[in-house]
Amino acid sequence: MTENRGLVDAIIKFNTQTSGRDKLFRLIQYVAKFVWGTFEARQQYPEVVLRLKSLDGALGKVRKSLRLANSLARLKEALDTIHLSDLVLRLSITITKINQAIYLGIDHLCWANDIGLLKLQKDHWSQLASRFWLITILLNLIRDVYEYYLIWIEFLYQKSKNIPDNNIAKRLSFLKMAACDKPLFLDTVKNCADLLLPLHSLGRVNMPLPGVGLVGVISSAVNLLQAIKPELRLIYT
Repeated sequence: MTENRGLVDAIIKFNTQTSGRDKLFRLIQYVAKFVWGTFEARQQYPEVVLRLKSLDGALGKVRKSLRLANSLARLKEALDTIHLSDLVLRLSITITKINQAIYLGIDHLCWANDIGLLKLQKDHWSQLASRFWLITILLNLIRDVYEYYLIWIEFLYQKSKNIPDNNIAKRLSFLKMAACDKPLFLDTVKNCADLLLPLHSLGRVNMPLPGVGLVGVISSAVNLLQAIKPELRLIYT
């Protein structure tokens, strides 16, 4: 049992070392998508468009390989968060981790299909992955809203006696207090940007390719910043 746990920890540690590269490649991939999508819409620089499309596709395959076994890491994290004392956080974070594990498992199958190990209906599995990705983002946003609710409760408890009985003054003071929570603010920005991507993939939102690239750049830049500065990440994300 101890040997098995040591193997799991070793796999997770390896994937932690590659996660930074995945985030960097994701940023480059969406920058490329934004640029070639803009050029293609304007019918400019066809050779550049072809090269950036090729880069986009290559980075997508590399990122899939870098995420191998990450589903195992998400399941282990779910075992850690299932013991949280706050019921809302326990349910939202744990279900998110399990959902991420399923999404990544499907992503692994798509990778195996891309390299010829399996023969799958790629469109079906890609759409299924997008649905689980969408659920993950929605759960993350539920957590963000709940975190802001906790800040509001704390604000009412600590500040209401020191603020004039004026709704506008209270709201401004609360917004100032909420803005000080940089990890929560960045997580909300990232999730709001990410939300549009699976909605676009599922056909629920129609965005031009430059728009897809732009929201991807925003979420990827925040993700990379949080990887570089872990203090800017929400706990258990």
